[in-house]
Amino acid sequence: MKHRNLARAGVAAVLLLAVVYAVAAPPRDHAGPRNAAANAAVPEVAIATARVEAASIYVRAVGTVRPIKSVQVLPLVDGPIMRVGFVDGQTVAQGEVLFEIDPRPYQAALAQAEGQLARDHADLEAAGRDLSRTEQLAKNGYATGQALDQQKSRVGQLNAALKTDQGRIAQAKVDLDRTTIRAAIAGRVGAAAVTEGNVVRAGQTVPLTSINLLAPIEVQFTVPQERLQEVQARMAQTALVAHARSADNTKRLADGTLTFVDNRVDPTTGTVQMKARFDNVDGALWPGQFVNVELELERRPQAVVVDARAIQTGPNGRYVFVVRADDTIEARPVKLAVLEDKTAIVSDGLTGGERVVVDGQLKVQPNGKVRIRGMAGAEVDVSTAAGTSSASLR
Repeated sequence: MKHRNLARAGVAAVLLLAVVYAVAAPPRDHAGPRNAAANAAVPEVAIATARVEAASIYVRAVGTVRPIKSVQVLPLVDGPIMRVGFVDGQTVAQGEVLFEIDPRPYQAALAQAEGQLARDHADLEAAGRDLSRTEQLAKNGYATGQALDQQKSRVGQLNAALKTDQGRIAQAKVDLDRTTIRAAIAGRVGAAAVTEGNVVRAGQTVPLTSINLLAPIEVQFTVPQERLQEVQARMAQTALVAHARSADNTKRLADGTLTFVDNRVDPTTGTVQMKARFDNVDGALWPGQFVNVELELERRPQAVVVDARAIQTGPNGRYVFVVRADDTIEARPVKLAVLEDKTAIVSDGLTGGERVVVDGQLKVQPNGKVRIRGMAGAEVDVSTAAGTSSASLR
Protein backbone atom coordinates (compact mmCIF):
# COMPACT_ATOMS: atom_id res chain seq x y z
CA MET A 1 0.00 0.00 0.00
CA LYS A 2 2.81 2.30 0.87
CA HIS A 3 4.64 1.56 -2.42
CA ARG A 4 1.49 2.22 -4.45
CA ASN A 5 1.10 5.65 -2.89
CA LEU A 6 4.73 6.48 -3.69
CA ALA A 7 4.24 5.52 -7.36
CA ARG A 8 1.18 7.68 -7.65
CA ALA A 9 3.04 10.62 -6.15
CA GLY A 10 5.89 10.22 -8.67
CA VAL A 11 3.52 10.17 -11.65
CA ALA A 12 1.79 13.29 -10.36
CA ALA A 13 5.13 15.10 -10.00
CA VAL A 14 6.13 14.26 -13.58
CA LEU A 15 2.82 15.51 -14.93
CA LEU A 16 3.16 18.70 -12.90
CA LEU A 17 6.64 19.37 -14.31
CA ALA A 18 5.37 18.82 -17.87
CA VAL A 19 2.59 21.33 -17.36
CA VAL A 20 4.98 23.90 -15.90
CA TYR A 21 7.41 23.48 -18.86
CA ALA A 22 4.60 23.84 -21.34
CA VAL A 23 3.45 27.06 -19.72
CA ALA A 24 6.92 28.56 -19.25
CA ALA A 25 8.46 27.60 -22.61
CA PRO A 26 8.30 30.32 -25.33
CA PRO A 27 5.89 29.65 -28.15
CA ARG A 28 7.32 28.40 -31.44
CA ASP A 29 7.69 31.17 -34.14
CA HIS A 30 5.73 29.90 -37.10
CA ALA A 31 5.52 33.44 -38.61
CA GLY A 32 9.33 33.78 -39.00
CA PRO A 33 9.64 31.63 -42.12
CA ARG A 34 6.63 33.35 -43.61
CA ASN A 35 8.13 36.82 -42.99
CA ALA A 36 11.50 35.77 -44.47
CA ALA A 37 9.79 34.44 -47.57
CA ALA A 38 7.79 37.63 -47.90
CA ASN A 39 10.94 39.77 -47.65
CA ALA A 40 12.69 37.63 -50.23
CA ALA A 41 9.76 38.17 -52.64
CA VAL A 42 10.10 42.01 -52.49
CA PRO A 43 12.55 43.03 -55.24
CA GLU A 44 15.58 45.13 -54.39
CA VAL A 45 16.25 48.15 -56.59
CA ALA A 46 18.62 51.09 -56.94
CA ILE A 47 17.15 54.53 -57.36
CA ALA A 48 18.10 58.03 -58.49
CA THR A 49 16.41 61.32 -57.75
CA ALA A 50 15.17 63.61 -60.51
CA ARG A 51 16.86 67.00 -60.26
CA VAL A 52 15.80 70.49 -61.36
CA GLU A 53 18.73 72.45 -62.75
CA ALA A 54 19.83 74.61 -65.66
CA ALA A 55 20.43 72.40 -68.69
CA SER A 56 20.97 72.81 -72.39
CA ILE A 57 19.69 70.75 -75.28
CA TYR A 58 22.54 69.89 -77.60
CA VAL A 59 23.17 68.21 -80.89
CA ARG A 60 26.41 66.34 -80.34
CA ALA A 61 28.85 65.18 -83.02
CA VAL A 62 32.48 64.39 -83.65
CA GLY A 63 34.25 67.05 -85.70
CA THR A 64 37.56 67.74 -87.39
CA VAL A 65 39.41 71.01 -87.01
CA ARG A 66 40.22 72.63 -90.36
CA PRO A 67 41.92 75.93 -91.24
CA ILE A 68 39.66 78.47 -92.91
CA LYS A 69 42.55 79.30 -95.26
CA SER A 70 45.33 76.93 -96.24
CA VAL A 71 48.02 77.39 -98.89
CA GLN A 72 50.41 74.83 -100.38
CA VAL A 73 53.52 76.74 -101.41
CA LEU A 74 54.81 75.58 -104.84
CA PRO A 75 57.53 77.05 -107.11
CA LEU A 76 56.42 78.69 -110.35
CA VAL A 77 59.90 78.96 -111.90
CA ASP A 78 62.93 76.69 -112.09
CA GLY A 79 66.16 77.24 -110.22
CA PRO A 80 68.23 76.59 -107.12
CA ILE A 81 67.04 77.85 -103.73
CA MET A 82 69.28 80.69 -102.62
CA ARG A 83 67.62 81.43 -99.26
CA VAL A 84 64.93 80.11 -96.93
CA GLY A 85 63.38 83.09 -95.17
CA PHE A 86 61.59 81.46 -92.25
CA VAL A 87 62.00 79.02 -89.38
CA ASP A 88 59.85 75.88 -89.35
CA GLY A 89 56.61 76.55 -87.49
CA GLN A 90 56.96 80.31 -87.59
CA THR A 91 53.97 82.63 -87.79
CA VAL A 92 54.33 84.75 -90.93
CA ALA A 93 52.57 87.82 -92.26
CA GLN A 94 51.04 88.05 -95.69
CA GLY A 95 53.71 89.01 -98.23
CA GLU A 96 56.63 87.88 -96.07
CA VAL A 97 59.50 86.26 -98.02
CA LEU A 98 59.60 82.47 -97.68
CA PHE A 99 62.08 81.37 -100.38
CA GLU A 100 64.38 83.04 -102.87
CA ILE A 101 65.29 81.28 -106.13
CA ASP A 102 68.40 82.30 -108.08
CA PRO A 103 67.14 85.34 -110.05
CA ARG A 104 70.11 85.81 -112.41
CA PRO A 105 68.77 83.80 -115.40
CA TYR A 106 65.50 85.73 -115.21
CA GLN A 107 67.26 89.06 -114.90
CA ALA A 108 69.20 88.19 -118.07
CA ALA A 109 66.01 87.20 -119.88
CA LEU A 110 64.43 90.51 -118.92
CA ALA A 111 67.44 92.43 -120.21
CA GLN A 112 67.30 90.54 -123.51
CA ALA A 113 63.60 91.28 -123.92
CA GLU A 114 64.15 94.96 -123.19
CA GLY A 115 67.06 95.05 -125.68
CA GLN A 116 64.92 93.45 -128.38
CA LEU A 117 62.22 96.03 -127.73
CA ALA A 118 64.71 98.86 -128.14
CA ARG A 119 66.04 97.41 -131.41
CA ASP A 120 62.58 96.88 -132.89
CA HIS A 121 61.60 100.38 -131.82
CA ALA A 122 64.59 101.80 -133.66
CA ASP A 123 63.76 99.74 -136.75
CA LEU A 124 60.20 101.01 -136.60
CA GLU A 125 61.35 104.62 -136.58
CA ALA A 126 63.61 103.98 -139.61
CA ALA A 127 60.81 102.16 -141.42
CA GLY A 128 58.50 105.06 -140.70
CA ARG A 129 60.90 107.52 -142.32
CA ASP A 130 61.32 105.23 -145.35
CA LEU A 131 57.56 104.99 -145.69
CA SER A 132 57.25 108.81 -145.70
CA ARG A 133 59.84 109.13 -148.47
CA THR A 134 58.28 106.35 -150.53
CA GLU A 135 54.86 108.00 -150.25
CA GLN A 136 56.34 111.30 -151.54
CA LEU A 137 58.10 109.56 -154.40
CA ALA A 138 54.94 107.70 -155.34
CA LYS A 139 53.04 111.00 -155.55
CA ASN A 140 55.63 112.34 -158.01
CA GLY A 141 55.61 109.11 -160.01
CA TYR A 142 59.09 108.01 -159.02
CA ALA A 143 58.06 104.99 -156.88
CA THR A 144 55.77 102.13 -157.75
CA GLY A 145 52.72 101.14 -155.84
CA GLN A 146 54.40 97.83 -154.97
CA ALA A 147 57.29 99.61 -153.28
CA LEU A 148 54.84 101.69 -151.26
CA ASP A 149 52.93 98.59 -150.15
CA GLN A 150 56.15 96.90 -149.04
CA GLN A 151 57.08 99.85 -146.85
CA LYS A 152 53.64 99.90 -145.25
CA SER A 153 53.91 96.15 -144.56
CA ARG A 154 57.32 96.68 -142.99
CA VAL A 155 55.96 99.31 -140.62
CA GLY A 156 53.06 97.04 -139.66
CA GLN A 157 55.38 94.11 -138.91
CA LEU A 158 57.56 96.24 -136.69
CA ASN A 159 54.53 97.53 -134.78
CA ALA A 160 53.50 93.93 -134.15
CA ALA A 161 57.06 93.09 -133.09
CA LEU A 162 56.93 95.90 -130.52
CA LYS A 163 53.80 94.39 -128.93
CA THR A 164 55.48 90.99 -128.85
CA ASP A 165 58.53 92.51 -127.21
CA GLN A 166 56.37 94.22 -124.62
CA GLY A 167 54.68 90.89 -123.82
CA ARG A 168 58.05 89.18 -123.43
CA ILE A 169 59.20 91.91 -121.09
CA ALA A 170 56.04 91.54 -119.00
CA GLN A 171 56.55 87.75 -118.80
CA ALA A 172 60.23 88.18 -117.90
CA LYS A 173 59.25 90.56 -115.09
CA VAL A 174 56.68 88.05 -113.80
CA ASP A 175 59.25 85.23 -113.86
CA LEU A 176 61.78 87.42 -112.11
CA ASP A 177 59.22 88.36 -109.46
CA ARG A 178 58.41 84.67 -108.93
CA THR A 179 61.98 83.95 -107.91
CA THR A 180 60.95 85.53 -104.60
CA ILE A 181 58.27 83.32 -103.06
CA ARG A 182 56.11 85.23 -100.57
CA ALA A 183 53.41 84.18 -98.14
CA ALA A 184 50.04 84.38 -99.87
CA ILE A 185 48.21 84.54 -96.50
CA ALA A 186 49.09 85.23 -92.91
CA GLY A 187 49.33 82.16 -90.71
CA ARG A 188 51.56 79.48 -89.32
CA VAL A 189 54.06 78.00 -91.75
CA GLY A 190 54.96 74.32 -91.74
CA ALA A 191 58.34 72.68 -92.18
CA ALA A 192 60.46 73.61 -95.19
CA ALA A 193 60.75 70.70 -97.63
CA VAL A 194 64.00 72.05 -99.13
CA THR A 195 67.07 73.91 -97.97
CA GLU A 196 69.46 76.27 -99.73
CA GLY A 197 71.10 74.80 -102.82
CA ASN A 198 68.30 72.45 -103.82
CA VAL A 199 66.90 72.91 -107.32
CA VAL A 200 63.14 73.29 -107.64
CA ARG A 201 61.01 73.03 -110.76
CA ALA A 202 57.91 74.82 -111.90
CA GLY A 203 55.05 72.35 -111.99
CA GLN A 204 56.39 70.04 -109.29
CA THR A 205 53.68 68.50 -107.10
CA VAL A 206 55.62 68.40 -103.83
CA PRO A 207 55.04 71.68 -101.97
CA LEU A 208 57.96 73.60 -100.51
CA THR A 209 55.91 74.20 -97.35
CA SER A 210 52.36 75.06 -96.33
CA ILE A 211 50.64 77.90 -94.49
CA ASN A 212 47.54 77.49 -92.34
CA LEU A 213 45.44 80.28 -90.90
CA LEU A 214 44.87 79.26 -87.27
CA ALA A 215 42.86 82.18 -85.91
CA PRO A 216 40.03 82.12 -86.68
CA ILE A 217 39.59 78.43 -87.42
CA GLU A 218 36.64 76.13 -88.13
CA VAL A 219 35.40 72.70 -87.12
CA GLN A 220 33.62 70.53 -89.66
CA PHE A 221 31.11 67.94 -88.42
CA THR A 222 28.00 66.06 -89.53
CA VAL A 223 24.54 65.94 -87.95
CA PRO A 224 21.87 63.25 -88.50
CA GLN A 225 19.23 64.35 -90.96
CA GLU A 226 16.56 63.87 -88.27
CA ARG A 227 17.95 66.92 -86.42
CA LEU A 228 18.20 69.17 -89.49
CA GLN A 229 14.78 70.81 -89.16
CA GLU A 230 15.39 71.49 -85.48
CA VAL A 231 18.73 73.14 -86.27
CA GLN A 232 17.22 75.22 -89.09
CA ALA A 233 14.34 76.36 -86.90
CA ARG A 234 16.72 77.55 -84.18
CA MET A 235 19.02 79.22 -86.72
CA ALA A 236 16.08 81.27 -87.97
CA GLN A 237 15.69 82.67 -84.45
CA THR A 238 19.26 83.21 -83.31
CA ALA A 239 22.89 82.39 -83.96
CA LEU A 240 23.66 78.92 -82.62
CA VAL A 241 26.54 78.53 -80.20
CA ALA A 242 28.91 75.60 -80.70
CA HIS A 243 31.27 74.24 -78.06
CA ALA A 244 34.42 72.31 -78.99
CA ARG A 245 35.47 69.76 -76.38
CA SER A 246 38.51 67.52 -76.14
CA ALA A 247 38.44 64.05 -77.69
CA ASP A 248 37.99 62.46 -74.24
CA ASN A 249 35.21 64.99 -73.52
CA THR A 250 36.83 66.16 -70.28
CA LYS A 251 37.65 69.74 -71.27
CA ARG A 252 35.92 72.52 -73.16
CA LEU A 253 38.44 73.91 -75.63
CA ALA A 254 36.62 76.78 -77.32
CA ASP A 255 33.26 78.40 -77.97
CA GLY A 256 32.18 79.41 -81.45
CA THR A 257 29.24 79.93 -83.78
CA LEU A 258 27.59 77.75 -86.41
CA THR A 259 28.38 79.33 -89.79
CA PHE A 260 27.51 76.75 -92.45
CA VAL A 261 24.88 74.10 -93.14
CA ASP A 262 25.31 72.15 -96.35
CA ASN A 263 22.64 72.34 -99.06
CA ARG A 264 22.14 68.58 -99.25
CA VAL A 265 21.89 65.42 -97.19
CA ASP A 266 24.55 62.84 -97.90
CA PRO A 267 22.47 59.87 -99.12
CA THR A 268 25.15 57.34 -98.16
CA THR A 269 25.25 58.37 -94.49
CA GLY A 270 21.98 60.24 -93.92
CA THR A 271 23.87 63.17 -92.44
CA VAL A 272 24.27 66.89 -93.15
CA GLN A 273 27.66 68.57 -93.11
CA MET A 274 28.01 71.67 -90.92
CA LYS A 275 30.80 74.03 -89.89
CA ALA A 276 31.35 76.18 -86.83
CA ARG A 277 33.86 79.02 -86.59
CA PHE A 278 36.02 79.68 -83.52
CA ASP A 279 38.23 82.70 -82.76
CA ASN A 280 40.95 80.34 -81.45
CA VAL A 281 43.04 83.22 -80.11
CA ASP A 282 44.73 80.90 -77.62
CA GLY A 283 45.45 78.22 -80.23
CA ALA A 284 43.51 75.51 -78.41
CA LEU A 285 42.26 74.11 -81.73
CA TRP A 286 44.74 72.69 -84.23
CA PRO A 287 44.21 71.64 -87.86
CA GLY A 288 43.49 67.92 -88.18
CA GLN A 289 42.49 67.59 -84.52
CA PHE A 290 39.41 65.51 -83.62
CA VAL A 291 37.05 67.20 -81.18
CA ASN A 292 33.60 66.63 -79.76
CA VAL A 293 31.13 69.30 -80.88
CA GLU A 294 28.14 70.43 -78.81
CA LEU A 295 25.72 72.51 -80.86
CA GLU A 296 23.47 74.26 -78.34
CA LEU A 297 19.87 74.41 -79.55
CA GLU A 298 18.09 75.50 -76.38
CA ARG A 299 18.84 76.39 -72.78
CA ARG A 300 16.34 75.53 -70.04
CA PRO A 301 16.93 77.16 -66.64
CA GLN A 302 14.54 74.77 -64.84
CA ALA A 303 14.98 71.43 -66.58
CA VAL A 304 14.09 68.09 -64.98
CA VAL A 305 17.20 65.92 -65.28
CA VAL A 306 17.40 62.22 -64.45
CA ASP A 307 19.78 59.30 -64.87
CA ALA A 308 19.33 57.88 -68.37
CA ARG A 309 19.16 54.32 -66.97
CA ALA A 310 15.75 55.15 -65.54
CA ILE A 311 14.22 55.49 -69.00
CA GLN A 312 12.33 52.43 -70.21
CA THR A 313 10.67 51.83 -73.57
CA GLY A 314 7.38 49.98 -73.98
CA PRO A 315 4.65 49.53 -76.61
CA ASN A 316 3.18 52.92 -75.74
CA GLY A 317 6.45 54.81 -75.64
CA ARG A 318 8.90 55.79 -72.93
CA TYR A 319 8.22 55.51 -69.20
CA VAL A 320 9.93 55.36 -65.81
CA PHE A 321 9.29 53.39 -62.63
CA VAL A 322 8.58 55.98 -59.93
CA VAL A 323 9.04 54.89 -56.30
CA ARG A 324 6.22 56.34 -54.21
CA ALA A 325 6.62 57.46 -50.60
CA ASP A 326 5.43 54.03 -49.36
CA ASP A 327 8.03 52.28 -51.57
CA THR A 328 5.49 51.05 -54.08
CA ILE A 329 5.98 51.35 -57.83
CA GLU A 330 4.21 53.51 -60.38
CA ALA A 331 4.88 53.02 -64.09
CA ARG A 332 4.63 56.57 -65.44
CA PRO A 333 4.83 57.69 -69.11
CA VAL A 334 7.31 60.47 -69.83
CA LYS A 335 8.27 62.70 -72.72
CA LEU A 336 11.94 63.41 -73.30
CA ALA A 337 13.71 66.45 -74.66
CA VAL A 338 17.09 64.71 -74.68
CA LEU A 339 18.25 61.15 -74.08
CA GLU A 340 21.98 60.59 -73.92
CA ASP A 341 24.29 57.89 -72.63
CA LYS A 342 24.14 59.07 -69.02
CA THR A 343 21.54 61.80 -68.85
CA ALA A 344 17.94 62.39 -69.84
CA ILE A 345 16.07 65.71 -69.81
CA VAL A 346 12.38 65.05 -69.17
CA SER A 347 9.97 67.56 -70.68
CA ASP A 348 6.78 66.01 -69.27
CA GLY A 349 5.76 63.33 -66.76
CA LEU A 350 8.30 63.82 -63.97
CA THR A 351 9.06 66.50 -61.37
CA GLY A 352 12.15 67.31 -59.40
CA GLY A 353 12.71 65.30 -56.23
CA GLU A 354 10.84 62.19 -57.38
CA ARG A 355 12.62 58.86 -57.04
CA VAL A 356 13.00 56.59 -60.05
CA VAL A 357 14.35 53.07 -60.43
CA VAL A 358 17.66 52.90 -62.29
CA ASP A 359 18.58 49.27 -61.61
CA GLY A 360 16.38 46.23 -61.07
CA GLN A 361 13.49 47.23 -63.33
CA LEU A 362 12.96 43.67 -64.57
CA LYS A 363 11.93 42.56 -61.07
CA VAL A 364 9.38 45.24 -60.26
CA GLN A 365 5.65 45.35 -60.92
CA PRO A 366 3.35 48.40 -61.00
CA ASN A 367 1.87 48.99 -57.54
CA GLY A 368 4.22 46.34 -56.12
CA LYS A 369 6.48 46.89 -53.15
CA VAL A 370 10.25 47.35 -53.49
CA ARG A 371 13.23 47.52 -51.17
CA ILE A 372 15.76 50.28 -51.74
CA ARG A 373 19.24 48.86 -52.08
CA GLY A 374 21.49 49.80 -49.14
CA MET A 375 22.00 49.34 -45.41
CA ALA A 376 18.88 49.27 -43.24
CA GLY A 377 16.70 50.25 -46.19
CA ALA A 378 18.51 53.59 -46.71
CA GLU A 379 18.08 55.17 -50.12
CA VAL A 380 20.97 54.72 -52.51
CA ASP A 381 20.98 57.50 -55.12
CA VAL A 382 23.30 56.30 -57.87
CA SER A 383 23.22 59.43 -60.03
CA THR A 384 26.68 60.49 -58.86
CA ALA A 385 28.10 57.03 -59.35
CA ALA A 386 26.61 56.94 -62.83
CA GLY A 387 28.53 60.05 -63.79
CA THR A 388 25.49 62.31 -64.15
CA SER A 389 26.18 65.89 -63.18
CA SER A 390 25.29 69.40 -64.22
CA ALA A 391 28.74 69.69 -65.76
CA SER A 392 27.79 67.18 -68.42
CA LEU A 393 24.84 69.35 -69.42
CA ARG A 394 25.94 72.94 -69.07
